[in-house]
Amino acid sequence: MVAPEALPAEEVLERWRQVVTYAQGSRPGWLDLDLTVAQIKGLFVLAKHGPLTISRVAELLHVGNPRASMLVEQLVESGLVERAEDAADRRRSLARLTPRGEATVSRLHEGGRERLREWLGRLPAEELAALALGLDGLLAVAAADRR
Repeated sequence: MVAPEALPAEEVLERWRQVVTYAQGSRPGWLDLDLTVAQIKGLFVLAKHGPLTISRVAELLHVGNPRASMLVEQLVESGLVERAEDAADRRRSLARLTPRGEATVSRLHEGGRERLREWLGRLPAEELAALALGLDGLLAVAAADRR
């Protein structure tokens, strides 16, 4: 085991990349989807923030309203998203995931989570505790940076 002070951040990042690669297996789940990267982003935005107006989808994806509207329409046509009337303002419609869209996002999120869970369960208690401590430190830095 390498002494912590001798371990450069780049080496830690490379180790993390390798773990993620092994966890995803030989073929990441998103490769099996007949969706563009923009459509996958749209699904994730709706999963995290939805239901949303087209304007809000555009804002969150950093695209114009016409592009967001086309993107949502493509997802509607694929059965992953539906449009519904906004109860607060009947002139607007809201985009939200369908059950199929929710299942797709869940499957993409899950990825190698089960495999990682199993690997973590095989670590000796002291190594799992050290990993948790390191992640706590990283979370604290990330949270401070977010403020």
